[in-house]
Amino acid sequence: MATIGVFVALGGASYAAVALPASSVGTKQLKKSAVAAAKIKRNAISSAKVKDGSLQRGDFASGALLQGPQGVQGAKGEPGPQGDAGPPGPFPGVLPSGTTMRGAYALLDVAPNAGYLARDSVSFGLSLPKETAPMVKAHFIALGGADPNCPGTAAQPDAAPGHICVFEDVASNRTSVTINAHTYGAVMTTASVAPGDFRTTGSWAVTAP
Repeated sequence: MATIGVFVALGGASYAAVALPASSVGTKQLKKSAVAAAKIKRNAISSAKVKDGSLQRGDFASGALLQGPQGVQGAKGEPGPQGDAGPPGPFPGVLPSGTTMRGAYALLDVAPNAGYLARDSVSFGLSLPKETAPMVKAHFIALGGADPNCPGTAAQPDAAPGHICVFEDVASNRTSVTINAHTYGAVMTTASVAPGDFRTTGSWAVTAP
């Protein structure tokens, strides 16, 4: 009866008392994902419990890994072999035959009297072939003028091979303009008709023979 009484008294609830032997729960007894981060005691995993070399840079928080000191500079390496020479550039020192260069000019001054001289020069940048430079003929195309050796205009200057053509687009109080051409450029000269401002401006073209 005493046994029955105890059974009746405990009939409303059931209890189980299980004692697990030490070291009896291992990897096989743990359900996958059963141990979450919240179930791990704070500071329970120490350096001694982490396999050496198992952690990577991405496992650490930003700034947790400090940069080491800079190492000693290594010895200077031997110079490498000299490379092959490249092709010639597009701008040789001498203007190739049949090639045209173009530019602008401005010859102006303030004259105290009539006949006051003014000179200016233009530079070709590239030189004309020395053997052909004396053969280059200069032409001044005054505002509104034309020349068969100078097929261009002040807006689009051009010259036949062996000619330098100077195209005027502005003229004021000036006399005639003379041009002396040579290997590297040309010098232009004019004079005032009366005292005051005088000028001639425009463009030029030269084509190597």
